[in-house]
Amino acid sequence: MTGGGGNVGAVVTQLIFFKGSRFSKERGITLMGAMIIICSLPICLIYFPQWGGMFSGPSSKKVTEEDYYLAEWNSKEKEKGSHHASLKFADNSRSERGRKLNASTELTEEITPPHVWLLLLNLLMLTLVPSLKPAPEVCDIKSMCVHMFAI
Repeated sequence: MTGGGGNVGAVVTQLIFFKGSRFSKERGITLMGAMIIICSLPICLIYFPQWGGMFSGPSSKKVTEEDYYLAEWNSKEKEKGSHHASLKFADNSRSERGRKLNASTELTEEITPPHVWLLLLNLLMLTLVPSLKPAPEVCDIKSMCVHMFAI
């Protein structure tokens, strides 16, 4: 978690395990690893009703982002309009969720266009065997690559 006390944690860890001669360096590194694991375990308990947690899925009730983020506002605050930023945040978090695949969605085998594979294959062959001539459709792309990456 960004900004979760990493700098302070580093200083405290340095003071506890590596300052003075209480622990050897090897023992200090081992204890530091154990401390990191133990301090990270509470993250497993984080649970969001609409998304689920590390060990369980979303709630069986259809909880939306709006329900989750608006639960912290009471009716008086909602009347004042204090909750509008939370609504905007809920809308943004829903839009960043990603696309869910369902049974009707068909995945295609070929994700990368064939011309990209042809380009990569030709560049690889030119690198391995310089005497080979590239395919005509790659000549311009190869010269562009050579000019772009020339030092």
